[in-house]
Amino acid sequence: QEATIDSAARIAGGADYRPITMPEGAHTAGIVALMMGKVFLLIGLMVMGSLLVLLFPNFTGTVETAFTSHPGKSVALGFGLLVGLPIIGVLFMITLLGIPLGLTVFFLYPLVLTLGYLTAAVFIGDHAMSYLRKGRNLSTGLRIIGFVGALVALALIGALPIIGGLLVFFLLLGGIGAWVMALYQRYHAHKIVVSA
Repeated sequence: QEATIDSAARIAGGADYRPITMPEGAHTAGIVALMMGKVFLLIGLMVMGSLLVLLFPNFTGTVETAFTSHPGKSVALGFGLLVGLPIIGVLFMITLLGIPLGLTVFFLYPLVLTLGYLTAAVFIGDHAMSYLRKGRNLSTGLRIIGFVGALVALALIGALPIIGGLLVFFLLLGGIGAWVMALYQRYHAHKIVVSA
């Protein structure tokens, strides 16, 4: 935007307006860089989720069962953690002794969100593969294939205006809440075994 110069002002040498223009191809380069970033992020999520299914097949099944059995509770717990964890982190950091705990909470927060998203993809992938296999047991390899397909589908759905974003958001919340319930069930079962 051209500068407004007061009529009473005196400028030695005069003033020249030259609009700032982006270098040719900069806009295209920015779009390409953004797309490449999304692709690398998707690949990273694929690797993380595949390792999750490969290394912890039973526990991911427990998380999925919690998600299926109590979807409303999963979403509510997920929302509570989504909102509550940053608040808890800030409260911890009010005191000097609580700063390490607050930093730990903020460090773990992205991990919690990632696990919730990956859980939603595993859930969708397993159900899709079970439907295709007509209810037969799924091997780990098939679960990973289903997960990768579901992850791509979630990325495409999330690109849809409003509805797509809301759907992915609720699935994310459900995934976070399912992790909480599965961890509680595992802890409770372990506590009973130890007591016995």
